[in-house]
Amino acid sequence: DHLRALAQRLEVAEGEVRSASAYGRAARFLKSNFTLAKLAFNIGSAVVQFTGLTQTFVVAGKFNTVKGIRDMFKPGMVSGIMEKSAFMRSRQTTFNKDIADFRTNPLQGKALGRWDEIKNKIISPAAFFFMTKAQYYTVDVPTWLAGYNAGLEKFKGNEDLAIDYADDVVKRVGGSGIFSDRSAIERGSTSMTNRQSDIVRMFTALSSYVFAKFNLAYERGVSGVRDI
Repeated sequence: DHLRALAQRLEVAEGEVRSASAYGRAARFLKSNFTLAKLAFNIGSAVVQFTGLTQTFVVAGKFNTVKGIRDMFKPGMVSGIMEKSAFMRSRQTTFNKDIADFRTNPLQGKALGRWDEIKNKIISPAAFFFMTKAQYYTVDVPTWLAGYNAGLEKFKGNEDLAIDYADDVVKRVGGSGIFSDRSAIERGSTSMTNRQSDIVRMFTALSSYVFAKFNLAYERGVSGVRDI
């Protein structure tokens, strides 16, 4: 377990790496096109994001969640959240790992080709607009506020710790597409020797929400057994 944890920390420190091989490129191509086909301009996917609030009630508590939903409509609240939290400033482009992967190509770095430029600046913002906005404004913002209120109570008014706690609550409820926040299998790693495989990543498409829900259920299950 210690070696596995060390390997994961080194993997995060190294950053995302993708294979230049033909099968690696093919796996990324299939995954990106699957993401586009299933999520792009999909009103159903946008509407279903709202159900994520049910997990907020579990993580942050009913009172804090209701308070968060109420407070999100106050003038300047969203801009205030963005001022406090760097995580929430970038959340709309990082909340989903598959959308984040669709937008980026680590092999090319900053030297984006013409297609990548069109994909990042035109196709991606338009294709995932409804889903992104629905997730951010109906789930992430009230969840962050609920976590922030819970954090202020938990850490006796320490705002810095409350902000960190609120960021963590959003990740636990809705997952995160940031590489360091992903589970090992979402990063493409299944063992000490098989790491960052594009083939493995291909089979985790559209799984972020399921993983977040499973992790929360597992956490609650372990807590329940311990209490018993």
